[in-house]
Amino acid sequence: MNTDIATPLIPRHGLKLKGRELQNYITAEVKRMRAGKKDYHLKLPAGWQKSECTIHDITVEEFRTTSRSDLVLLQFHGGGYTGAMHDKWRVSAILQASLVNAKAAYCVNYRLAPTHVYPSALEDALAVYSYILEQGTNGGDIILIGDSAGANLAIETAMFLRDHGISLPRVLLLQSPWVDLGTSQESLVSNREKDQILGSTAPLYPEILNPSYAGSLSVDDPRLSPINGNLAGLPPMLIQTGGNEIFLSEDEEFAHKAARAGVRITLSIYPGMPHNFGICLPELEESVQSEYEIRDFVHRYTENN
Repeated sequence: MNTDIATPLIPRHGLKLKGRELQNYITAEVKRMRAGKKDYHLKLPAGWQKSECTIHDITVEEFRTTSRSDLVLLQFHGGGYTGAMHDKWRVSAILQASLVNAKAAYCVNYRLAPTHVYPSALEDALAVYSYILEQGTNGGDIILIGDSAGANLAIETAMFLRDHGISLPRVLLLQSPWVDLGTSQESLVSNREKDQILGSTAPLYPEILNPSYAGSLSVDDPRLSPINGNLAGLPPMLIQTGGNEIFLSEDEEFAHKAARAGVRITLSIYPGMPHNFGICLPELEESVQSEYEIRDFVHRYTENN
């Protein structure tokens, strides 16, 4: 898969590697990514247009196509609440919107820590969600997707909407979600050397251990760590996580808690994959299949509804 071009469709299969060859490839590509040599340049596919607007003093990027679908995709990017929007998320948003046949994709440049701590990002997320509703889109036509910290923000947004009687999104798509800012789960230790993207050698690893976004709140507060919150009444969720990632244990526990709370949930663990593989390593077979899984999950909850 060419990471320099976003296309409405992706290949049926990606790069297929196994065992040590796969892990060596991931390690090499992560080094290239951190050196700025693994580029993800956005090139708008035919039929797509980009515009920007300012909502709540933050920039929201809107990508729109000619689809007659009522669906829109709202993306919250990852980066430990400290990393800014990057083309790799724009590419992913357009690809995913194409796969689920959404008419638009919104990418949110929410305020970042350490300058802006909780609830800054949540306030920005809610402002954009309200804006989309004001444009005439029903909550049930919003596909809410996030990765890592962005997935944390997506869950917290849905919990706030539920608690305040605001129309919920149709589904939550959660890629390598960070659901326990208290870092109390087993895989943080067992996978810290295996996870090439967010493990002990990652620039963001210290932020995981001591998240600046928390501000004065306890990291165990449900407003930061949804694993400790009330999950009942949330929309159907797809959780995709890697077998080698540091968030594996918390993602598993979160999925079990959501299921016990009555949430319709699918947990998919991709063996041998590090944190956020679908965003950072889109050329791999596992990443390609994770995108098709997203498509199929959305179709399951949107067709004939």
